[in-house]
Amino acid sequence: MQNNEYILQAWYEKSGTIKYTAHRDVINIFYISIVRAALPVFYTEGFTRKPKLSFSPALPLGVSSKCEFVNIYLKNKIAADGAMLSALDRSFPPGIKFFRLEYPGGDINTTISNIRAFEYSCEIEAEFDKFPGAADSLKSRIASIGAAESVTVDYNGKSRDIKPYIESCALISEGPEKIGFRLNTALIAGSSIKAHLVISYLMGEHKEKMIYSAGVSKEKLIYKN
Repeated sequence: MQNNEYILQAWYEKSGTIKYTAHRDVINIFYISIVRAALPVFYTEGFTRKPKLSFSPALPLGVSSKCEFVNIYLKNKIAADGAMLSALDRSFPPGIKFFRLEYPGGDINTTISNIRAFEYSCEIEAEFDKFPGAADSLKSRIASIGAAESVTVDYNGKSRDIKPYIESCALISEGPEKIGFRLNTALIAGSSIKAHLVISYLMGEHKEKMIYSAGVSKEKLIYKN
């Protein structure tokens, strides 16, 4: 078993057009870029050997984030300093920006197991003035979703109650064409929900009547006590 002092935890932001890259393809980007950065990585065994990495929970397609991390398994300890941050940034494509490096103590898996919830910043953009009542309906649903007994949405052709995953939802900004809110979703038994499921519920009957766009950014991880 690899000693944790040789597992480098690298925290990064994911933004721009790369947020439309599927998680599997992002993993391939990391394989290539980690090698380009000349880190002394361990490799997996087998016919196709790859750098040994483990990632934070996968981001849904189209979601940006300010709080992603990857665990990089190393043959020997290297300096987790500004020079290494710069080396990683130079080796990765635009849209992936590293901001912290550390060697976590204890069980490396606790980084994920200690996560209680995710905080998202969401913004819905639409021509609300052309649909009387749409903006008020959206704001009303944002205000009341926390107290709702159930939040039923269509998911993969089936009705699903996602209320257990919604910790909180609060309006943070409003304008004639944009409404923003903060959403906290729980991580339960290793799984959570996509923020876009909540957005679909909040739009209600108006999602079938109007054209709208939704921007979602994961702002931070919320840990257990």
